[in-house]
Amino acid sequence: MVGEAEEKLIEATREMSHVYHANKAGCGGILESLEYFHEFRSYFTKEEIEKTGMSASDNQLFMVYHRLPYDIKVMNERNERVSPQSPNGIIPSLLAFFSGGRTGTWVTWGRNRK
Repeated sequence: MVGEAEEKLIEATREMSHVYHANKAGCGGILESLEYFHEFRSYFTKEEIEKTGMSASDNQLFMVYHRLPYDIKVMNERNERVSPQSPNGIIPSLLAFFSGGRTGTWVTWGRNRK
């Protein structure tokens, strides 16, 4: 859990041994957590995953976040996924994490756009 999280969330997870409470807020807290858990200090490349017989469901990072990892832009009357416009935030921070071939799942929720 990132630093400066909501107090109710902190209280709900305080006694959970598998939850790390980072000191840094936002992306800094995510990177701090990745450093804390030894499972994230090294990783398998896509090629190594194929050699070991791991399946696509054996993702190395499971992310639950309130924003989509892309922006939606209306083009030709259709919603299209495009790279996020903001140079800051979680997306750019995680791009380097995945650039070496790590696998992961991003769970989020969107909203209907008109």
